[in-house]
Amino acid sequence: MRKLENIKIITDETIDFYPSFNEKEIVVIKNHLFLNGKEVSLTKKEFYEKITDKKNHFTTSQANPEDFLEVFKKYSDYKIIVITATSKMSGINNSANIAKKEMPNNDIAVIDSESLSAGLSILADLGLHLIKEGESYDNIVKKLENLKHKIKLFFLLTNLDYLVSSGRVNKIIGFLGKVVNMKPLLEIKEGVLTSAGAMILSKDMVNSFYEFLENKIRNTHKIFIIHNNLDAEMRALKSKLGRGYDIEIINFLNTLLGVYSGPECLAVGWVEE
Repeated sequence: MRKLENIKIITDETIDFYPSFNEKEIVVIKNHLFLNGKEVSLTKKEFYEKITDKKNHFTTSQANPEDFLEVFKKYSDYKIIVITATSKMSGINNSANIAKKEMPNNDIAVIDSESLSAGLSILADLGLHLIKEGESYDNIVKKLENLKHKIKLFFLLTNLDYLVSSGRVNKIIGFLGKVVNMKPLLEIKEGVLTSAGAMILSKDMVNSFYEFLENKIRNTHKIFIIHNNLDAEMRALKSKLGRGYDIEIINFLNTLLGVYSGPECLAVGWVEE
């Protein structure tokens, strides 16, 4: 029997865990959330209650190299795999790589997930599975690098103002979001949040989104649905998609992504096998 290597998976707070994920088995490095210029620590419930108040202005700050270095030193006896938010939308990956250079004699692999939210948990979950199966460190890194290109993630936001003001999408998409009764569907593609090339009917959001997904979902057995304050829509979409798929529900995006998504969001993700 192959001897298990000492491997530790580390990620950042842009990850969103689904119910079957044992989050205690990985290390999550905190990012920073600010409310009206003051750093705060809020539960998802508290955050989404406050973001609807226009008096409240939220900003974020990524984990810095020192944050990563502190954790790397704590787990210096382990071979480390770091899974970060997409480098094209966040500097977290860069922070991890800077910290890595401070420990040149340690095995530290920094993986740019090219994704967000459930995309990170999908990679971390596979990593944990492979560790338990006794897979070698190098092979785990290779398999995670390969898997990240198979993750699909689509977002539907009822209000794009939060995203546009952050500069995360261009103003053309923001303008389309104001078209009466229509909302542009967004996707993470090659690490960038961009238009998915489809418009969703606001008055028939679930059916419109489902019809789009029917033509996209293939070669998978599990689907992830994420929502912010759209419980009825989530349940209706789950009912439609649940015919033939295992469904994992994530209630609310993490607060760091919530700053950009706003109070209402419906997202769907999966891995093409």
